[in-house]
Amino acid sequence: MGKHLISKKDKQQIKQKIKEIETKILPDLARRLQKAAKDGDIPENNAYIQIHDEIQIYRNQLIRLKETLKSAKVVKAKEDTINVGSTVTIKMQNKVKEIQIVNPVEANPLKNKISYNSPIGKLLMKKKPDQKVRLNNITIEILAVRN
Repeated sequence: MGKHLISKKDKQQIKQKIKEIETKILPDLARRLQKAAKDGDIPENNAYIQIHDEIQIYRNQLIRLKETLKSAKVVKAKEDTINVGSTVTIKMQNKVKEIQIVNPVEANPLKNKISYNSPIGKLLMKKKPDQKVRLNNITIEILAVRN
């Protein structure tokens, strides 16, 4: 797995989520699992099976989060330059839109979170307000950048 870019804020959020899973969520699930195990025959104990599955989901999430940290490069954002973590106000086809440039794992176009690897993300990276870029036949004007 190659290095991917994350913001300092993203790194802190990932560390907080890891800590929450390790110190709160998994210990709580372990206690609930022990309690459910005392309630009878495990193969037919739906509560036990459900909690066990939930533990696996959180363990897998923990592995993914730790791998993300290992393979991440934190970018230092310049105040007025678009980078990972930047919120960008753009004008495209006479419509003003606000998008956030994120790492590929967080990308969600429906929430206006665009990967820095996407066509528009690649065009916007390292650009500044008042610059214009072209995507196919569409001109995108950068109005503002917040880091």
